[in-house]
Amino acid sequence: MIKKLSKSNGFSLTESLIALGIGLAFLASVLSAWFFTTNTWKQASLRSQLRYDIERTLEKIKADARLSDQNAMLFYPAASASSTYTAVSMPYPAEDSSATGFLKLSSGAIDWNNGKTIVYSIFNNSGTQEMRRTVFNSFNASTSARQTQLDTVATTGTDTGGSTQVLFRADTIAFQVTATDSTYDGYTSSSTPERSANTNFGGYRLASGTHQIKFLVTGQNTASSGKYIGIDDIALDPSGSSKETEDLTQTNSGLTPTYPDMSGYTSYSWGGNTQTEYPATAVNDYIQFEVNYDEWLESNFANMTHLDTEVSGTNPVLTNASREIQGASPGWTSEGQTGSPLPAAYTITGSGQSIRAIVKGASINKNANMIRFQFLDGGSGTTLGSAYFGPQSGTAGLSSSTQLCFETSDVAEGSAEPAGSVDCGAGTTTGPVTIGAGNHRWTSWFTPTSSITAATGPDFIVSYYSSSGTPMSWTDAGGSTHGFFVEGDHASGISDWSTDVTLAGSYTASAMSIGIEEMSTWRKTGTATSQIYDTKISAPLYGTISWTPVLPSGASATLKVRSSVNADMTGASSWISFTSSPSSLTAVPSRRYVQFQAELVAASPYATFPTLDQVDINWPGTTALVEISGHYTKKSNYGIFQVLVDGNALLKTLGVSLSASVDYRGNSYTHSLSVQIKPKNTGK
Repeated sequence: MIKKLSKSNGFSLTESLIALGIGLAFLASVLSAWFFTTNTWKQASLRSQLRYDIERTLEKIKADARLSDQNAMLFYPAASASSTYTAVSMPYPAEDSSATGFLKLSSGAIDWNNGKTIVYSIFNNSGTQEMRRTVFNSFNASTSARQTQLDTVATTGTDTGGSTQVLFRADTIAFQVTATDSTYDGYTSSSTPERSANTNFGGYRLASGTHQIKFLVTGQNTASSGKYIGIDDIALDPSGSSKETEDLTQTNSGLTPTYPDMSGYTSYSWGGNTQTEYPATAVNDYIQFEVNYDEWLESNFANMTHLDTEVSGTNPVLTNASREIQGASPGWTSEGQTGSPLPAAYTITGSGQSIRAIVKGASINKNANMIRFQFLDGGSGTTLGSAYFGPQSGTAGLSSSTQLCFETSDVAEGSAEPAGSVDCGAGTTTGPVTIGAGNHRWTSWFTPTSSITAATGPDFIVSYYSSSGTPMSWTDAGGSTHGFFVEGDHASGISDWSTDVTLAGSYTASAMSIGIEEMSTWRKTGTATSQIYDTKISAPLYGTISWTPVLPSGASATLKVRSSVNADMTGASSWISFTSSPSSLTAVPSRRYVQFQAELVAASPYATFPTLDQVDINWPGTTALVEISGHYTKKSNYGIFQVLVDGNALLKTLGVSLSASVDYRGNSYTHSLSVQIKPKNTGK
């Protein structure tokens, strides 16, 4: 029997179909992964390219603008109702061919006429937008000619003589240039005045010396009923000293400025409680202030360290602290002298007693030129006759005496203390007076025959007569003598009771201090030390110091100045004194930080005190772009104004924003950036 074997030469149809299906599935997955990866890469690439294009373009704009002069920049469209533009023309300085890295100068200033003109604009090129930079190798001094040149580039993409570079392309590009608003609207609908926030009016290149800051009316808000201007203060960087406009020399367009008191408007705080108000009635009316670059003008005396001085008045001045302020803390107390924190009532015996209370010099804690005493009742009322004060002589005597006068009314314990009368004038009496139960009564302020010296001075005696009552007393537990008493009225004499033949056997030395709770003090000399001022210059050449004093007869004001290289005044130079205004500061070392101290000395009879205002320390400012700022007032009848320096418009920052988008497979990818640029060569 013959067997036949069959031979297989390939896949069956079924197997082939299965293999094909597997292959197609694998290919599909590979193609899908490839497509996804490629699409993702493309999207990331578009975003990266867009970001790169915008960042590179803005860096180029910044580099060009920083070397430019904003006063000569032009914008498109020129007739824009807003301050946002879509194209800009800027001057660019020429390089000095003889000195690599330097700009070409003419008479010490940048030679713009031999420079270039650079225009940045957007152009729609057959549906694709292009960010363009056009360079003209010349600068036309004619503003109208340059504006025509800019308009042509902005509308046609280029102009004759210009070399145009496409910085990048995109489906849409938004390019905006913002020239910061240089006018300020003083209108508010509020029924009460408002004070603006600190406002940067702009900057200008200034040399040292005096300059004129002009506030020029340019119009008025349609809702405003007038064109008035109100200016509170002006500051010039780099040092930034705030100058109250009411203290500055001013000129104007012919109207009379006023200086209203603004202290009644509690929602805002005006420097010195005052502003300068100019009653402008028309466009181009102005008020102009003279300022010095650079200086520190102190007229509010904020942040001062006071020793027996104060800042007084609605329009503040520096003066000696009042008797009320200095006397708020006592210069001597019976409690402090006796060491007794628990006083008790003492009962006047017989038909009355004379009491001599010792005021020990070692227990006095303040120097004084004027003093007053407080008599305190212990609970049932106390009647006082005459009272006297003088230096202690011997044991219980006085070398001389001054009769004291009493205020005509009591003060309840815990109530506010009166400022007090002076000497024996109106509102005082020599006695007798009766102090109500638990109350106290002050003497008037008086000048002792010799000044009171804290801790090291002599002892004094207050001698008085009380016909009846319960004056408060403080007893020394150690038994030291703090006073004397004797029957009858012997207060007015100065004899030493211990040796007086009529009293020596009847007077009593006591460990009690009777009747007098405290002594208030006032000192005629006060000092005020300023805050530390940063000139922002490493070695300023200090020029002069000046101040405005009001000096009653015999009074004086002395200014002292020192400087340091350290912000905390460590290592400061010695104080240098000045008694006349103005005075040269050439002796003050050229160090960055400066400080002044004012010493005010009042004169007898101390009815009025010296005052000090407008302390000015100046030094030559470094020629630079100087920022000018300040606060202005808003009212319902105030207008719109512009700020000029020496007749020139101030430099403001240039705002540039750039946004672009590209479309890819139905999606739009966008990137945006904004920058603020300050043209550094403005006015140079």
